[in-house]
Amino acid sequence: MHAVPMPPAARAPPRSDLSLAQLERLFVVGLNYCNI
Repeated sequence: MHAVPMPPAARAPPRSDLSLAQLERLFVVGLNYCNI
């Protein structure tokens, strides 16, 4: 979904990366749930 891949732990702390990953998972799960 992201046009430019961001380097891991390059500009954001690990916890921010984890939160972004969780948000993406929740978003994908929500879309799948709505599609079902």
